[in-house]
Amino acid sequence: MRVEEGEVVIGPQRLGPAMAFGGTVPTPTDAMVVLNPDGSDGDRSRAEAGMRLLGQALGVETTEAARRVMATMSRAILDHAWDGVAEINGKPVYTIHEMMENYTVAPSEILLMGGPAPALAGYLSDHTDLGVRMVPRWGVANAIGAALARTTSEVTLFADTEKKVILIPEENYATTIPGNYTLADAEETAKNFLTEKAREAGSRTATPEIEIVESMVFNMVRGFRTTGKNIRVRAQIKPGLIEGYGDGLAMEP
Repeated sequence: MRVEEGEVVIGPQRLGPAMAFGGTVPTPTDAMVVLNPDGSDGDRSRAEAGMRLLGQALGVETTEAARRVMATMSRAILDHAWDGVAEINGKPVYTIHEMMENYTVAPSEILLMGGPAPALAGYLSDHTDLGVRMVPRWGVANAIGAALARTTSEVTLFADTEKKVILIPEENYATTIPGNYTLADAEETAKNFLTEKAREAGSRTATPEIEIVESMVFNMVRGFRTTGKNIRVRAQIKPGLIEGYGDGLAMEP
């Protein structure tokens, strides 16, 4: 973190830990320690020294320097978040289904989790019209999610009934099929493949919840007659909690 032309610049290089934790260059963590002495670990005196250095470059006192760091970081977080939303919404449409569904991501609220959540909430609120709040159990929400998330996976199956072959490219899998192979057969093949893949990955669920994300079939025509079908199926194990844990996780504020 540094000052350029009178403005705080954060990153992109990380030059070590926060000064509050033994580093030699001030970081946003030092700003949080200075502004939230009761809710932060680390050496407050070292964090203050880092913000004092930054403040001298900015021409402001220590606490104001910390506030400017938090404001700069909040704007950067929001900019990256909106860039991500724009990237999702800007993806090209490949199928009629996608065109007809016309789904657009439009966030209505910002949810925070992780250690810095309380320190960031107010500053983010200052720079967006959306509501900002911390998720329940914000301090350990990531750990809870990692521990209780079910094993998930996705496959895309391509079938060509003229050539009598199916492919699952991401798994480097190919095998032959009969000429009367159908879309329903393809969906069943994808589900069975995913079930076995989940078992190999350590899933203890006997019948994982699988959803067909995309399913389509096109006739292949040569010389004014149908010679086969081109089938595409994309299936995934539906993201969620390990079976048996959902009801016991109320996640109260």
